[in-house]
Amino acid sequence: MSLQEQILPLAVSLINEFGSTISIKTKTGETYDIATGKTVPTYTNTNVKADISSYEANEISGLIQAGDLKVMISADNITINTTDSIQFDGKTFSIIMVSPLYLQDVKIIYQVTVRA
Repeated sequence: MSLQEQILPLAVSLINEFGSTISIKTKTGETYDIATGKTVPTYTNTNVKADISSYEANEISGLIQAGDLKVMISADNITINTTDSIQFDGKTFSIIMVSPLYLQDVKIIYQVTVRA
């Protein structure tokens, strides 16, 4: 058994047990607002557990900026896109980048870069 085969399932277990609860806000469609005469987006919020941390100084480059956060989320029964947003600690964060981590062709964890 490789090191990756041992570590990724353990990481998922630890995130699910000890992680912070966050909400993933996904646009699900649009509805017509009679009062304004315009269409407005509709959303679904999904609560999941996540590990939230800051990027180290040596990781900041390219798309990653100072102040961005790294959010690790179990990929179990969820899909995350850059069109979604993440809410926690009373704030809404834009998703800048989604990097799935795989174990033998199975998506295990999403590493998500978010910005306030």
